[in-house]
Amino acid sequence: MYKFSAIKNMNDYFPGSKIADLQLFSEYNEVKVQGILKTLFGEPLYETEDYEDAYCYFIEAKDEKNESIRFNVYQGPSGCAIGASGSYRELKEVIDQFVDLLKNTKPSDFLYEGVYMDAYVKVRQGIQNGEIIYEEVELDDDI
Repeated sequence: MYKFSAIKNMNDYFPGSKIADLQLFSEYNEVKVQGILKTLFGEPLYETEDYEDAYCYFIEAKDEKNESIRFNVYQGPSGCAIGASGSYRELKEVIDQFVDLLKNTKPSDFLYEGVYMDAYVKVRQGIQNGEIIYEEVELDDDI
């Protein structure tokens, strides 16, 4: 069994390559995952207004022997994903436990606003009083 915690020091951050999509929900996956991550780990390591790099959490998983595995959870160009320096096969057990934790956690209220340039829209997403918010507004030409 692993215990998961967020590393908050940017100097300790090591981005990994994408090893898995984090598609947990059929509707509003990105909103729900972001709210769940806020419940479990608070504020992300970083957050941007670029919807294709919205946020990143750097997670440390420690086992019973106090050995640790680190990976990042982020919202990138293809949605929510997990990145690591190892392969999915090497990290399958820790990722499976992490996904189970996410699926069994209630998302927190939050609000995120960013720009998705591929669709030329401003995105406003979040959860308020348990209700999902997701809005897209076309950007003005003078951005």
